[in-house]
Amino acid sequence: MNKDKLLDKCESMTLLCTKACTHWNMVKFCFNIPLVLTSSAMCIINSISEDANRMKIPNIVVNV
Repeated sequence: MNKDKLLDKCESMTLLCTKACTHWNMVKFCFNIPLVLTSSAMCIINSISEDANRMKIPNIVVNV
């Protein structure tokens, strides 16, 4: 009897943890997309720009 209760609790905890992990991985993914896009854009702009000093402040702002 106690084994069945413990098994049910373990199974429900496993399902809950799996759902939580999936949710937070999606949140992490959604926050990483803009970071990757801005870093890529700054890399392209830096390679196009001829004057490195012009891009110094935007680089600092984006990296912060």
